[in-house]
Amino acid sequence: MTVRTEDIRAGTLQIMWASGADPTESAVNDLVVTTQVIRIVTAAVISGLFLLFAIRMRGGRNWARITITLLGAATVGYALIFLPAVSTVDGLFLGAQVIMATVATVLMYLPSSSRYFEEAGRR
Repeated sequence: MTVRTEDIRAGTLQIMWASGADPTESAVNDLVVTTQVIRIVTAAVISGLFLLFAIRMRGGRNWARITITLLGAATVGYALIFLPAVSTVDGLFLGAQVIMATVATVLMYLPSSSRYFEEAGRR
């Protein structure tokens, strides 16, 4: 979901006013930049975890398959909650995420995939 800088700025101002602070332009800019950095770092960590779990799953680790299934379900849930509140372009991206997570989950549990994990578990 895309969050515009103006939306972050507006939210920051509301929080500062609600807390009784007198927001300066510098303080607002600092909080906007901090928020954006946190979002980028969080996205990078989540992407790295997905990659790690995918590598482990490729190695036949069933726990990784289950973890990716749970993360995929969380992705679908997140998308369904926020889908009505986003723009058309963001909606298309969220819809694509739902489709990809669903297809990946189905593929992970096909009989041939289950055999792969069973054989890997015996090694």
